[in-house]
Amino acid sequence: MANKKKGPDCRHRSDPLLFLRVRCRKRIVLLLVVLFHSFGVRAQIMPQAERRGSRVIDDTTKQIYGPNTSRYYYESEVFYNREVHHPIDTLIRNFHRNASYVQRHNNLYQDLGNIGTAIRPVYYQTPENIGADLGFHSYDLYWDTEKIRYFDTHSPYSNMELILGGKGRSLTRATFSRNINPRWNFGFTYRGLFIDKQVQRKGKADRITRSNYYDAYTAWQNKDSTYRMFVNFRRAYHRVNEFGGVRLDPEDSASLTDYFDVNAKPWLTTASSEDLRTNFHLYHQYRIGGWLQLYHTLDRYKQHNRFLDVRNPAQDDFFDFSLAQDQDSVKDASTIRTFRNEVGIKGTLLKLFYNGYVAIRHYHMKYNHLPADTLNLRVPATSGDEKYLGGRILLALDSLLELRGWAEVMQQGSNFNYRIEGTLESKWFEASLKQLLYQPGFLMQGYRGSHDYWDYNFTD
Repeated sequence: MANKKKGPDCRHRSDPLLFLRVRCRKRIVLLLVVLFHSFGVRAQIMPQAERRGSRVIDDTTKQIYGPNTSRYYYESEVFYNREVHHPIDTLIRNFHRNASYVQRHNNLYQDLGNIGTAIRPVYYQTPENIGADLGFHSYDLYWDTEKIRYFDTHSPYSNMELILGGKGRSLTRATFSRNINPRWNFGFTYRGLFIDKQVQRKGKADRITRSNYYDAYTAWQNKDSTYRMFVNFRRAYHRVNEFGGVRLDPEDSASLTDYFDVNAKPWLTTASSEDLRTNFHLYHQYRIGGWLQLYHTLDRYKQHNRFLDVRNPAQDDFFDFSLAQDQDSVKDASTIRTFRNEVGIKGTLLKLFYNGYVAIRHYHMKYNHLPADTLNLRVPATSGDEKYLGGRILLALDSLLELRGWAEVMQQGSNFNYRIEGTLESKWFEASLKQLLYQPGFLMQGYRGSHDYWDYNFTD
């Protein structure tokens, strides 16, 4: 009996390492149980207000940020006291029509067959200014393709659009915006057009169009939103190689198919056009009450156009006029600078928005081949001041009917130009009426270049 009782103890003690491991495991398990129990009791006893440290956002099962936390609005909506924050559009709309500017605008424009070339509307469009105008509008669409959006973001917002087309046609658009604080936002946008030639292309990156556009903008308001300010700066530099079309043999009717030949010969090989535009814009308003606000708008605009070419006897058949003022090269340049200040009042009475303003616009135009002392052209003064008096109204009857109106009168010396516009919008139809008396552009009235010349006596 003694041997049987003693046997197990001898076996257990014969392996001291096993005995030590068993005792250590028991102590570790006991220690873990005590720790977890103490933490659980402390978590239940400690009140919620005494928690310290950071908290992890549950961004794996919950959508914290999205289209509704990064919204945008337009300055015009703030001006009309109808500010609406639009959510980001996440749908793929007309994705197959984003590359071509003609298709983007519902085929209401016509270009020269390649992206970024000179483009014009199919139907007549009224000018933005009833005063002095330079007259160069072949690249307006690339400048005014979209209005500046002001954002209100809860998190930094960025958007990247990159289109890689066949035969070296690339379009780029990048936007970034973020709130510095809940009342101050900043952002910028970049657009690039890098289009290769489709005729006589020598290889990759043989461009016909190189265009860079960027803008920077900011919006700020005080705590009670009685004062609001919008500032933006825009710049676009658009460069296009001019071909003058495909050169055909007028005596060979079969040569019409050469339009689509890979080795088609263009008329011009060294000609190019450049369009540089900048604009600084400031708008701020102060709200006295819901029925009255004071505002001021400032715009400083510059447009510079150049046509460059190297004289080549092979191009003489294309140009029907040649002026020997440039011996070796052609350099036609035109520039206009405008500075406009507008001050007025606005407000909302029930469902009627009203606005009245006065504005002064100074302009200065310069053309390198149009000196007033050597060329007898009937053109407007190359610099001057224009005085404007106008007003706007907007009547909104719920969502059924909206009526807008705009009237403006401009005085320059003894001349008076005017603008009258009205728009009626409803759920069933839209109608508009415009009547303008405006000054023709400088380019329409007189031009003196290396390959053309005219002098017209147009009235307003």
